[in-house]
Amino acid sequence: MRCKTNIFKLSLLCAVIIFVASCGGGDEQSNSDANTWVAGSYLASSEFADRCQTPRSGTDVYTGQAYPDKQGTQMDEKMYLRSFSHETYLWYDELPDPNPANFSSVLRYFDELKTSEKTDSGRDKDEFHFDESYDDYMAESQSGVQLGFGLHWSFQQVMAPRVIIVAFTDDNSPAAIAGVTRGDTLKKINDVDVVNSNNQAELDIINGALFSPKLDTDYQFTFETVTGSEKTVTLKAKEVLVSYVKNNKIIEANGKKVGYIQYNGFMSMAQDDLISAFTAFSEDGVDDLVLDMRYNGGGLLYQSAQVGYMIAGEGSQNRTFSQQVYNDKIEPDDPIPFFPFAIDWDALKVGDELPSVNMEKVYILSSSNTASASEALINGLRGIDIEVILIGGTTRGKPYGFIPQPNCGWVYYTVQFKGENEKGFADFADGFVPTNKNDIDLEMGLDAKVPGCMVEDDFDHTLGDSNEATLAAALNYMETETCPVSGVINVAPTQDMLARPGLAIKPPFHPLRNSMVIRTIKD
Repeated sequence: MRCKTNIFKLSLLCAVIIFVASCGGGDEQSNSDANTWVAGSYLASSEFADRCQTPRSGTDVYTGQAYPDKQGTQMDEKMYLRSFSHETYLWYDELPDPNPANFSSVLRYFDELKTSEKTDSGRDKDEFHFDESYDDYMAESQSGVQLGFGLHWSFQQVMAPRVIIVAFTDDNSPAAIAGVTRGDTLKKINDVDVVNSNNQAELDIINGALFSPKLDTDYQFTFETVTGSEKTVTLKAKEVLVSYVKNNKIIEANGKKVGYIQYNGFMSMAQDDLISAFTAFSEDGVDDLVLDMRYNGGGLLYQSAQVGYMIAGEGSQNRTFSQQVYNDKIEPDDPIPFFPFAIDWDALKVGDELPSVNMEKVYILSSSNTASASEALINGLRGIDIEVILIGGTTRGKPYGFIPQPNCGWVYYTVQFKGENEKGFADFADGFVPTNKNDIDLEMGLDAKVPGCMVEDDFDHTLGDSNEATLAAALNYMETETCPVSGVINVAPTQDMLARPGLAIKPPFHPLRNSMVIRTIKD
């Protein structure tokens, strides 16, 4: 099946995520002339799409359709990625063009297809280039299942002496059932010293257990609890249902009803719980809203637009949530509005109208793990003059997104757009910064400084506890518009941290939960 030339105006049968068939086509055999690399010369990616060194056969269990793969070569797969990147990469004019034949694998070659430019702070401009297997992608995008223990970490220090703390656990997960809780600090995995080891073989064991455990395999974790005692548990790696929405409640504070919700990912499986929470907030007439996105790395842009509507309500109708800005080869899309309807994510159809709390102000709890679609929510609300108060740490800094691209059993993520709000603002590549309101020049218009407070993440209290430091700061700000004395902000690993001498664990960028992804929705 061939798709339209402009890949961003795809029909539903060719829509991203559904993957009924990849865009491409042509003869069954590889064209040896076409896949000969010539520096600076690019054929259309459709010439190489679905030509695979090891084609899959049979029926795709996720879509019920035959795999689109045809016999090809490794060079076909590389040339596809080369042309596709040159067509769609936001900074295609900054791409290197090395000979694909000089790379031992398709994935090693893909790693090179990104800009080497830096942000103003010295970070890599593109820290988000990624790939994963098609099966892993579909398993989580359709079911919300993740292989692991139900542990979500806060990486305070990735070099020895390492500090790795449990941020929260998924409900009914092996970790939760075993009594692992927020604030437990990891000391050992099996017999490996997580804190001090600088042996590569032991680091491989740590990375494997933390980020890619083996299904149905037992791992022993030793923790130090917040009281200083030692706790050792044996956890079996399972397919765990991720808790994207937790702890939604109404807090009585300062004579007001405050809605609180811990929101961990813009994923389709979160929709029902989000609707339930906002319905309760609306029916109970909450006066203020706290959205805890400290551990929300992003996800579906349309769900971000839905949450924007559920916050702003009537004030967001017929307003722009996000305008996607592509490279100069691609026609602009219509802007994404604040989206007032539920979505049938299986059929990608519009459903019932969403509830809303009709807020003119929202308090968002943030950290360096707050990224992408989370930042798009902050940006979109500010674009229509909904007042955002940011409490916590500086956000990740990812105004960019992708349309996941499948080919030959892998899904590729290359930055294809940045998202501007209704005011045309998208300059937060180094993150949104909670800033004392007196230090913000309102006459200068929007910038990355957001009114609020820098507050250290408090692991001595559970999330949603009104005594937990970040939430307590938000509740206090509602009454006094003042900040507590700020402490050192806990941060996720940065480029500089990873570049220091010694061996670092390397938390992977996760393409779904740390991204801004577009899915095509039917009217």
